[in-house]
Amino acid sequence: GSLGYIELLYALANPKSISFGSVRNKAGKDVLASIESVEAAAEAGLPAIAEDLTFNINDQPGDKAYPICGGVWAIMYVKQPTGRGKALYDFFHWATNDGQSFAKGKYYASLPEGLRKKADDKLKKLLQP
Repeated sequence: GSLGYIELLYALANPKSISFGSVRNKAGKDVLASIESVEAAAEAGLPAIAEDLTFNINDQPGDKAYPICGGVWAIMYVKQPTGRGKALYDFFHWATNDGQSFAKGKYYASLPEGLRKKADDKLKKLLQP
């Protein structure tokens, strides 16, 4: 008899022991949490992503957008000790591009293409002397 909030991956990875219901979104639609509904919210929020890559994908418009979702962040200094900037670039470039192919298998939504492009532009600063 209570309500709680857990990360989507736990609910999807444990369907027999964790039940969850839909949440009414900004469009007035009852939407069940899923990778697709989180991706719909991210796509809807894409135009509002600031130059510094801050964004909020909660309560986005759209019939399929799940209203309670967020992102995973990485914050780093642009100026790194010799060699470390390249290593950080290599890992985060992989994570935001080729590594996205693993997201759904781990119950995470993929990054929208527009966000990946903006992230790539920021990551290139790690390669500057």
